[in-house]
Amino acid sequence: MADKEDFKTIVERRPQWDFLQNLPRELKGFRYVDGGKIDGHVLTLCSYVMEAEHRSLDLIYTKETFDYLPVKNVGLERFRDVRYITRDREEFEKVIPAVLPRLLEELSPTFRPNCTPMLEKKGILQWEYWKTLPQKIGDFELFITPENPLEFINNSTIFLDYVDFAHANELVFLYNRVRNEFFAEIKQASFPGTIHDFDAKNLQQLEGLLAEKLEGYLGKLAAGQIEKA
Repeated sequence: MADKEDFKTIVERRPQWDFLQNLPRELKGFRYVDGGKIDGHVLTLCSYVMEAEHRSLDLIYTKETFDYLPVKNVGLERFRDVRYITRDREEFEKVIPAVLPRLLEELSPTFRPNCTPMLEKKGILQWEYWKTLPQKIGDFELFITPENPLEFINNSTIFLDYVDFAHANELVFLYNRVRNEFFAEIKQASFPGTIHDFDAKNLQQLEGLLAEKLEGYLGKLAAGQIEKA
């Protein structure tokens, strides 16, 4: 295991770090943005952004666990890519340039994840009902659909997502492959919440819940009237 580095040393090295200087400034439709921001335990080394699609990749160092790692941002969802976490700076310098094209491709709006065959078997990719849903409800817009689902964390895939970017509110629908369940989560002003209002065993059950609750639920979410579990 690599020795822990002093946080101040990492911060001071970052502006002249050859590793960052040699990364491409544009790749797969993403634009390189210099880092330097410190947020609590986290130093952002640099980012790749696609502003129009609300997607970005952050390369960070966290002094909480002494790790270098990539963090994906899609809409209001932010999650660490645990495949490439390391405390070894030299390993990070070697691995990231090799996997960067793949990381950004995975963030592309047109990317389909490796779990696609399982989603197809479950009927998610062939699901036509979502096309009857409004593209916009109040300040919410339909951001992610089953045409291009997002591989998420904890064996879950996001396949439907209504987002109000202006107010950082969200109603997101997921399928968990291990539990074989459909469920939803919310964000209110960026704060995540657990709900059970859209728990379903299959897409037919979910269709019924969407038909019954969706528009009114988003209205309550916008008004801050949803009670979290």
